[in-house]
Amino acid sequence: SPNPKQRVAELDAEHLPPGMHATLQLALQSPNLAPHALERYSRAASALCGWARAVDWCACCAAALAPTRAALPDTYADQAAGEALGAVLARATERGRAV
Repeated sequence: SPNPKQRVAELDAEHLPPGMHATLQLALQSPNLAPHALERYSRAASALCGWARAVDWCACCAAALAPTRAALPDTYADQAAGEALGAVLARATERGRAV
């Protein structure tokens, strides 16, 4: 059984099980579960919260790109969707957007 650090590292944010994504979205609705709110208590908790928000954002982007992936031939689907998601993430990072 992998330890929690391994499980986090191996999580595929683009293919979250629907139940896990729904639970994550429900938890992230709490105003108390925001990186800035947790930072005064724990940097680790703040970082983990930021990571959870990034996973949610990535899962939402993957869901939004799903129709595009389905419309493309299989050989291009993963490459095109990956490039599109990478471009979106790069723009968000450049702008300093909190994910």
